Amino acid sequence: MEHGKELLLKNIELQKIEKKIESSKLDRKTAKLKLEDILAIRINELGLTKQQLQEKYNVSNTTIWAIQSYKIWREIKITDPEQLLAAEMGRELLKENMRLQRAEKVKLLMLSGKMRRAKLKLEDVRFIRLHKEKYSNKELGQMFDVNPETIRIIRNNESWKDV
Repeated sequence: MEHGKELLLKNIELQKIEKKIESSKLDRKTAKLKLEDILAIRINELGLTKQQLQEKYNVSNTTIWAIQSYKIWREIKITDPEQLLAAEMGRELLKENMRLQRAEKVKLLMLSGKMRRAKLKLEDVRFIRLHKEKYSNKELGQMFDVNPETIRIIRNNESWKDV
């Protein structure tokens, strides 16, 4: 019974918002997006990037930005606590996905030896690990022009863990 009440209240709220949109000064007759789309873009519970949202709703990146920052469609606000929570979770998911993408990109750069900060290449790290007993940290450090502490960290798998 309570679920039915909630559904009825949500429908009433949606109808109020739709009336506001109709009476809005902005001409929305040519709009590609529906009310549900605007809310979905603002909530973004899946944590999609702006580019993914752009492709999903067939609008420009600028439009996605303008919707999310309330530059357009101002009258449509997220008021439902569940939607607010979903929006927050979507933002956190997006942050985590972006962090993972950056980490994957760095990993690929490191593996290819194209990482600018890395003095050592993949082959160097393998050489260092293969010759643990043959050379000291100091000798290997001089060989590769790095600090002996760097060699120790590599040997103990504290760095270059994926190699």
